[in-house]
Amino acid sequence: MVRGGHRLPDRGGGPASQLARRRRGALPSPVTSAYTDFLLATALGEDRTVGVAAVLPCFWLYAHVGAQLPAVPAEHPYAAWLDTYRDPGFVAATEAALRQLERELAAASPAVRAQAARAYLTACRHELEFFDQALRLEPPAPEPRAIASAAATLVGGAR
Repeated sequence: MVRGGHRLPDRGGGPASQLARRRRGALPSPVTSAYTDFLLATALGEDRTVGVAAVLPCFWLYAHVGAQLPAVPAEHPYAAWLDTYRDPGFVAATEAALRQLERELAAASPAVRAQAARAYLTACRHELEFFDQALRLEPPAPEPRAIASAAATLVGGAR
């Protein structure tokens, strides 16, 4: 995909769609829903500069994390995801978005700059909550078939 003259990594069969296929029917957590609701409402309902400021923390964080993490073997379950955010094209697109936002902020009114700062900081808080939820939420309950299979194994092994 090309956005703003910069080529972003192809997402067609990438990690997000692979994860979506594995998680069909799974509902997002309340934290994830709150974050995506905020991003959609801000991007669609606010000034363009405010919307860009709201989505930037996610891109900037992933570009930074991708650059810091060591390479992993291709068979690692998150290899494609990590490679996406380690990709120089993604990093360049993130840097271009940051420069664009800085230009827009310089031309914006004080009120829009204040809204953009609030949106950026709110998104940073959502990012923190998004990652922190992994430490707070209970793991998903196993599917009934997995429970029945495990019970059958236990019962069959007890004979």
